[in-house]
Amino acid sequence: MKLKKMIDELKPGMYVYELDRPWLDTPFPLQGFLVQSPEDVEALREHCEFVYIDPLREQIGDNTSRLRLKPLASLATGKGERAPIGAVSYANKRSVEEELPKALAVTNGATEVFNQIRSSIERNKAIDIKGAAMLVESLVDTIVANPDALMLILRLRKEAEPAYAHAMFVAANMLAFGRHLGLPKEELSVVGMAGLLLDVGMIKLPKELLEKKSPLSRAEHALIKRHVQYGEEMLRSSKGISERVVVILTEHHERENGSGYPRGVLSKDISVYGKMAAIVDCYRELAFGGSAGLQASSYDALEIMHGWGGKFFHPALLEQFIQCIGIYPAGSLVELNTGEVAIIVAHNRARRMRPRIMIILDPRKQAYPRPVAVDLANDPISNTGISHEIKRGLDPGMYGIDPKDYYL
Repeated sequence: MKLKKMIDELKPGMYVYELDRPWLDTPFPLQGFLVQSPEDVEALREHCEFVYIDPLREQIGDNTSRLRLKPLASLATGKGERAPIGAVSYANKRSVEEELPKALAVTNGATEVFNQIRSSIERNKAIDIKGAAMLVESLVDTIVANPDALMLILRLRKEAEPAYAHAMFVAANMLAFGRHLGLPKEELSVVGMAGLLLDVGMIKLPKELLEKKSPLSRAEHALIKRHVQYGEEMLRSSKGISERVVVILTEHHERENGSGYPRGVLSKDISVYGKMAAIVDCYRELAFGGSAGLQASSYDALEIMHGWGGKFFHPALLEQFIQCIGIYPAGSLVELNTGEVAIIVAHNRARRMRPRIMIILDPRKQAYPRPVAVDLANDPISNTGISHEIKRGLDPGMYGIDPKDYYL
């Protein structure tokens, strides 16, 4: 349900659901945000004549928004089940700084688990699920405590084995996505396990094919697509792996319009968790480079995917994913309106365009002697009296910056 409102009719507490122009033509988060102050109204006035609000997304006492996602909750997860979206409301238990050591320990311990999985597959043995299950539970715990810590580490680390990095990134994003949607912890374990094993079938493919940087031929692409079949066969031959995890793996390349693979099914025959996996896997491919060596900035990747909503990806789930990770994810580089360059540290869940940042370069793009920590939501004023705002996202490695030097 949405109601049209002229800008003068807006009040704090209203949830802006749609603009009178494309979201990507404005500085506002995709898609929707809570109006919290008269300043928010004035910012909207600069870009819009009217907006649409959603009266079902209301402000509650703790100054956050209650998202009543009825369209999402009505979607089946397969086999006639229902996705328990909105069942749990999560709040950060620890700050990013407090959670970073634990998140780092989890990622350090993941290598042994992946080595065990690879060894089992190479010896044509069933996957030992115990190690993977323990890893997923550790990932669930740190994501529930504060998702930004793990997301920051995974964005900054450069793993020697791309398959490991891919699996950890997808698992973490599936968990963060599930947390954002309010899935209970037992459901997070399902989507986390699926994310971890989503591309396990790739291990069966020739290494030179996976490392190829030029575009794939038709025959090579057909071979790459077989990783879904290989993965499904591996999971079905292993004990202790839920059928629901197998379904998610099978569906993660299916698309809303039936153009996906391996079965080419339409939206109505794809589970919610399969739709989530499709979004996360595509984002990873665009933002961090796939088999053809292509890579876009996180912002560009999200902009591309936003244009695919409804055609390839479920539009409401895609919007929720963008809100979940933010247009500028933790660990990404941004340029401010002052000309300074900063690293995104953590999101403000209510005001996504005003995250916590660490300013590392001055307007001349020279390094500050010490990074400057700024919370754009609470203390945005610079030393020159200008209110700090994010101007644009920067490509990884811009100005020779390696964000991990400031954290790891």
